[in-house]
Amino acid sequence: MVGISNVITIKKLLCCENEKDFGVWISKDLKWSKHGSNAANKAMSVLGMIKRSFSYISTESFKILYNTYIRPHLEYCVQVWNP
Repeated sequence: MVGISNVITIKKLLCCENEKDFGVWISKDLKWSKHGSNAANKAMSVLGMIKRSFSYISTESFKILYNTYIRPHLEYCVQVWNP
C-alpha cells in the first residue's frame, strides 16, 4: 500500500492599490476615483490632439469631433461608478 501525504502549501495574497478589470479601474477600498481620473486624462489628451490639429474649427465641427472622439472616453462604464 502506497502512503499518500497531503501537502498543504500556504501562499500569501498580494495586495495592490488599484486593479483594472474589464476596463474599469477600482481601488482596494472600492472607490472609482482612479477610473474617473483616467477617463478625464484620456479625454483631455484627445482634446489636446484635436486642438493641435486644427487652426480654426467651427462649432458644428467641434460638436461632431467631441461626440466622436472625446465623449466615449468620458461615458465608458459610467454606469459602474455612478449607477
